[in-house]
Order: sequence, then C-alpha cells, then structure tokens
Amino acid sequence: METILQRLTELDEISGAILIGKDGLIVSGALHNEDEEMLGAMSAAVFGSITNFTEQIHNGEMHHVIIETHSGTIQLAEVGDHSKRVINRKDM
Repeated sequence: METILQRLTELDEISGAILIGKDGLIVSGALHNEDEEMLGAMSAAVFGSITNFTEQIHNGEMHHVIIETHSGTIQLAEVGDHSKRVINRKDM
C-alpha cells in the first residue's frame, strides 16, 4: 500500500494521499503537512459523520465521497478496515 500511495503523490495533480484507520490514526502515506495527524483524525470524523448520515436516511454505508473546493478536490474512500484520503489540487 505504501508504494501505491507514494506513486499517487508523485503525480503532479495529487498533493497528498494517506491511509487512515477508523480511529483516525495514519496507517501509511503522507500529506506533506505539519498537521497531518490532526487532518487524519478529522478525515476519520468526516467519514464517520457521512456514514451516519447515509445510514440515517436509509441509503446504507458510504463508500466514496468527493468534496470539491475552490482549491481542488478531496476524495475519501473506504479501503477495507481503513479509509483513504486523496487530495487533488487544481492545475497550477
């Protein structure tokens, strides 16, 4: 998994990719950000909140989320017992 995440971050369009445990701890990867531990925990909280929301409206568990911002795109996806966070930035 480390190799896959490393290859993702080598792409010009990707500014970071991490694999996060359901508890918010970083399993693998890097965001190149001094606050990556906090961002890992926040990503797990976002993933959990969206999963709770989809279950409350009887749509089942969430598998993939795309968040578009002015600066780029953030993707959260379920990967087995972990969640993956990939940040795509817009063309410079």
